[in-house]
Amino acid sequence: VRSLIILGCIVYYIVAQRTFQAMYCGSYPSFDRESRLVVEASTLCYQGKHLAISFFVYVILFVYVFGYPVLCFWLCYRAWKVKAIINLAKLNKEKGEGVELDAIPAHGSSSGNDDDVSHRSISLAASS
Repeated sequence: VRSLIILGCIVYYIVAQRTFQAMYCGSYPSFDRESRLVVEASTLCYQGKHLAISFFVYVILFVYVFGYPVLCFWLCYRAWKVKAIINLAKLNKEKGEGVELDAIPAHGSSSGNDDDVSHRSISLAASS
């Protein structure tokens, strides 16, 4: 999973740039004043092949260009939340309040709650 996230970061800029280039239309005074693709002036916007390709471009735009940063933010938030729970449990153990991290439900447990944030059970006894 981590390697896919890194690969996604590497190709993100190129895909985002090409996606916006495929949608950026303008008019040229030297041509017939019709809306044309800026990166390729011979292509009329939203006509012929560009109309067919624009559907896939919009899918890529919303799924990858806008969706990938949201996914990365969500994964970072979950990792931060797990770290906060572990630190709180360590602090409580130091105070002698006896909170065990084994009580945190593992990811995919039968509780069905999406707020379960730990990916595995962690025992503080091993780290002490």
